[in-house]
Amino acid sequence: MTVTGIADPTTLTSLDDRPAGEIYERYLDIHAGENFLREALTFPFALERDGMTLLRHPQALYENGSVKFGADFHLGEVLHLTYGDPVRILEKTQETRPLIREFCPDALFVTSCLARQMLLGSDTPKELRSCQGLAPAIGFYAYGEFVRHGGSVLLSNMTLLTIAMREGAPDDAVRKRRLPRLETIERPAALSHMAHFIEATSHDLSLLNEKLQYQASRDSLTGLRNRGETERLLLACLNETRAIHQPLTVLLLDLDDFKHINDCYGHATGDIALRIIANTLRRLLRATDIIGRWGGDEFLIALPNTTAAIASSISKRIETEIKQPHDIGGKELLLSLSIGIASARETDSTETIFRRVDRALYLAKAIPGKGSVFQMDE
Repeated sequence: MTVTGIADPTTLTSLDDRPAGEIYERYLDIHAGENFLREALTFPFALERDGMTLLRHPQALYENGSVKFGADFHLGEVLHLTYGDPVRILEKTQETRPLIREFCPDALFVTSCLARQMLLGSDTPKELRSCQGLAPAIGFYAYGEFVRHGGSVLLSNMTLLTIAMREGAPDDAVRKRRLPRLETIERPAALSHMAHFIEATSHDLSLLNEKLQYQASRDSLTGLRNRGETERLLLACLNETRAIHQPLTVLLLDLDDFKHINDCYGHATGDIALRIIANTLRRLLRATDIIGRWGGDEFLIALPNTTAAIASSISKRIETEIKQPHDIGGKELLLSLSIGIASARETDSTETIFRRVDRALYLAKAIPGKGSVFQMDE
C-alpha cells in the first residue's frame, strides 16, 4: 500500500486513498478500543528507507479511520502488512549469537522496543538469554529505537538492538567459549501452516497489486506512463533534484500535423505513429528518465541531472530519429516533432514548470517549418 495521507508524521489517515484503519477492521477484524494495541501488535507495517527495512507498530485506531503508529511515515512510501511470528523472531535472535561471539566483545549494550516485549510476552526471557555467556550486558526497553545507517538517523519499532563493544584485539579464548544451551523452540503445527498461508497469500496479493498498479499507471496505447503517473513522478523528481542540488530539464513533445495523419491515413495509422514515437523515446533515453504520454499527441519527458544544453542535444537527436521514413504496411509515413525545453528552478512546482515548457512548445510550433526545438531562456 502507498501512504496517501498523514495527519502528522506518526498518524496515517489514508492508504491508497482509503481510510488507513480499514486494513485492520476489514481484513483482520481488529477494531478501535482499549484492546486495539494488543490485538494489532502482531501485524505491524514494514517499509524500506535508506536501504533498511523498518517496522511501524499500530498504537490506536481513531473513529475517523486514522491510525496512530509508534514511528514516522513519509507521503508516498510503500508499506507492506507483516505478521510477527514469535518463533521466527527468537530463531533469528539465536542466529546472531555466533556472530557476536566471533567479534569477542568486552561488553554488550542492548535496547529493545517495548512493543516487542508485549508481542513476545512470556517468551521474552528466551530472547534475552541469547546474550548470556557472551559478555557483561546492560540494557533497557524503550518506545522507539534510533539506528544510524549510511549517514542517516532512522527511527524503528519492534527492534532488538545489540551493540557489541571491545577494546583492543579480539580474545581468541572468547571465541572458544562454550555458550549456554538455549531452549528448543517449536512452533505448533497449526501456527506453522497459518504462517505459511499468510506468507503465500500476501505474496500472491502483492504480485496482483503490482500488476494492477502497473496497469493503472500506464497508457494503454503506447505502454508509456499515463499523465497521472507522469505528473506524480515529475513532482518526486523535482523534490529530489532540489534536495541534492542537481539540474533537471523537462521536454514537451508534440507530433506535427497529427490531425492530418488521422484524416488522410486513418486513426489506426495515427495510433501507429504514436507508438513509433513511444518506442523511439524508450530506445534513446535512459532508464532513469521519466517518459510519459501527456495527452493526445503530446509526450512529456523529465531528464534528471541533465542541463538544458544537453537536453537540447537530446531533443535534436530525437527529432532526427523521428524524421526517418517509417514503413507502414508498404506505405512511407513521414513524421516530425516540435519540442519545448525548460529547466527546473528551485521554486518550481509541477504546474509552474509545465507552464514554461508548454510555452516553449508553443513557440517551437510557431517557428516556420516542421520539427523545431525551442528552449526557454532561463
